[in-house]
Amino acid sequence: MRVEDLKMRVETGSYETAKKDLQALGERNALFPLWYPDGKVVPADIAKARFSMFDPNSTRGSDPQAALFMTFCQIARLARTNSGLYDVLSRFWDLPWDINFTLQIDPKYQQIIRKAAHEDVSDDDLKGLVFDPQPADEDKRLVALIERVKGQRQFRPKFTIEWSVKDLDPSRGERRIWEQHPNGIYKLWIDSRVMLSVMSQPTLGIWLNNRVLQTDEQLAVADKAIQELLKSKHTYKDATSAATTVTEVTKSKVNVVKNYKRNPDQVGAMGGLSPNDLVRKWWGMGEKELGAEWLHRSAWSYGGLVSSGGFDPQSSQVMSNLIIGTHEANTMMLRYEIFVKRLAQFTGVPVRVTTTIQQLLKNELPSVGWYSPRLLYKVETPGSSNVAANFTTQFVTIDRRLPTRLELDLDELFERLVYNWGDSDFMAD
Repeated sequence: MRVEDLKMRVETGSYETAKKDLQALGERNALFPLWYPDGKVVPADIAKARFSMFDPNSTRGSDPQAALFMTFCQIARLARTNSGLYDVLSRFWDLPWDINFTLQIDPKYQQIIRKAAHEDVSDDDLKGLVFDPQPADEDKRLVALIERVKGQRQFRPKFTIEWSVKDLDPSRGERRIWEQHPNGIYKLWIDSRVMLSVMSQPTLGIWLNNRVLQTDEQLAVADKAIQELLKSKHTYKDATSAATTVTEVTKSKVNVVKNYKRNPDQVGAMGGLSPNDLVRKWWGMGEKELGAEWLHRSAWSYGGLVSSGGFDPQSSQVMSNLIIGTHEANTMMLRYEIFVKRLAQFTGVPVRVTTTIQQLLKNELPSVGWYSPRLLYKVETPGSSNVAANFTTQFVTIDRRLPTRLELDLDELFERLVYNWGDSDFMAD
């Protein structure tokens, strides 16, 4: 956006301008022209979609200028952001939803988090803040930082902080883990009844019913078709999927791979086979958009399937590194990939990522590596580092729950407080 557009709204305090902007937001209209970094005007329909990310109800109050300040700052950021980064960020869910979480933080980080929060939040910053729910006095500065993060998002749940590593009685069915930080700094717990209700609200868009591939026989038929298609392709030698992939992620690889284009892309690596065409018979003949994607087991942005030394980004674009899954599962993986790249960036230590697929077919056809209901994902820092990582998680490839933008923000906040990491732009998959 133009500097004068932002300046007029932030600095001049024009009440009439603010009222018009609020009305435009309410009608999901563009407020002013946007440009891409290369100088091209953003098409009207795309610009309108970008403005639709903002909730007009969250900007109404006694002082429209103050309430709109954060909105305009976000719009300015989107205006200068390249379309690739925007496309990645837009995958993460961010809509109004009134919900309560228990934010469970590992107590071994209590002292360092409270100290860092005390340095970031002054006594003056606390004046006038209304806390709901009321935190312990020593946690008010941390809550203030969380509120700052929430202020950038439409999704603004309430958090009750608990310093504990004990499970919150999951066996009683009262609470379930919603999500957690990749390296275990915190967990988000939710009432189990609320979690079930979310799944019954498709209009909310954060959690839909899982996809399924129904039988071994159907998989065998599909796999045979893939093998026939690949026989004349250069990727046929990779048709037998590796049981595991091992990748060494380094700061230099992550930085350099940004300058490379995928050749072939995922569809090309799979012999030209569209993921939506492949699963249409199982996921719904009547649906126009099925949301199927070829998922990288080891991310393209890691710089290639080279376990040690060397650099070959195109080695990521092979059948043995691709499995079919949902848009949502791919997005869930992005969150962990961002952490891995930040870990490599800020520690300077290589990070080892190992993926393992779950064999599905009863007859154990070795060629079926393109579909696995679960992908095991192990992250290690075998070298000396001030931040150790050694965890294994699993991704359900047919899952249809989206991670939220707020979770990304919380990850970055707690990584700054605990690890003293800065900002980064490692967002592409």
